[in-house]
Amino acid sequence: MFDILIYLKPADLNRFNSNLNRFNLNRLIGLRMQRRNTTIKELAKELNLSIGTVSAALNGRSSVRPETRSLVLEAAARIGYVRSYTARSMSEGRSRKLDLVIPAGGQNLSGFTSGILVGADAAAEARGYRLGMNVISTEAALVERVERLAKERAADGFVFFSPGHRDIYAILREENVPHVVVGRPPVAESSLVRIDTDNVRLGREVAEHLVARGRRAPVFLAPRHLTYAEDRFIGLQQIYEEKLRWIDTQPSTSGAEMALAEALNSGISIDAIVTGDDMLALGALHELQRRGCAVPTDVALASTADDIAQYFNPPVTSVALHPEQLGAAAVTVLMDLIECRPLEPVTWINHELKIRSST
Repeated sequence: MFDILIYLKPADLNRFNSNLNRFNLNRLIGLRMQRRNTTIKELAKELNLSIGTVSAALNGRSSVRPETRSLVLEAAARIGYVRSYTARSMSEGRSRKLDLVIPAGGQNLSGFTSGILVGADAAAEARGYRLGMNVISTEAALVERVERLAKERAADGFVFFSPGHRDIYAILREENVPHVVVGRPPVAESSLVRIDTDNVRLGREVAEHLVARGRRAPVFLAPRHLTYAEDRFIGLQQIYEEKLRWIDTQPSTSGAEMALAEALNSGISIDAIVTGDDMLALGALHELQRRGCAVPTDVALASTADDIAQYFNPPVTSVALHPEQLGAAAVTVLMDLIECRPLEPVTWINHELKIRSST
């Protein structure tokens, strides 16, 4: 919306007022007056509360009673109070900005990421923070970007999607920048604060479902370099032991088609395929259909993610990872870390097995 200012000479006012049916000057003046930002002092006066109490309520501080916070938020919305990020940042000595760092490729730029962004944004907004996003294509670019951002203090903290480069953590420790990681990095860092799915338990639950359906010769189709795939394989293996095979693949639909074709051409016998994500499941489905294999009559198919699997033909059994909850938890933990609140080293987000006709 735009502000509109109208300047009239006294001699023109009567002529203008004669046409109020077409152009309501009084309404415009009222709108203009409403556009002035209400101050926190005025909001406090309206509620007969101290400025400190109002500020704490707006910032979600635990020292404020829930009913007082609700009262303040309702009044702020009613009279049009908008918090000034600039003033708040200057008073606190923080940018009130959080940066998400996402490696490009595979599942990272899918509907899964969209869900994480939605959850992260809602959590940040609720506590007066803003989000920035960095999509990085290579590890070298990741190290360079993080070093620059950390030194510039462009954000109060970072959320990473399982970066594996040791230099990242060394830089963040040296610059004393708060950070959390979504997933399990491939490098051992005992001081990391993580948000994750229990991928070992996830794999075990998928395997138990397949065993209950009489499947005895499964393969796991996923890239070997991904830590969540490693953990899901461990869970599957806890049930199937030596009967389980891992088929390495590129993180794409075409890569899954080629990897599965090569494995089947080698003569292995399978009755179930479990994939690392839905795009790999789509590739497996294409290859099975090309060979005339019926799903699930000949081969059962399950994905260990749940992005688009329900739309396949047949709909594919998958695991809902609740990305919005992951995003919200990651940002909430980061804000708690920045504000020196107590927290756990790992926050686990529940998953849910979605059984469909492919198994």
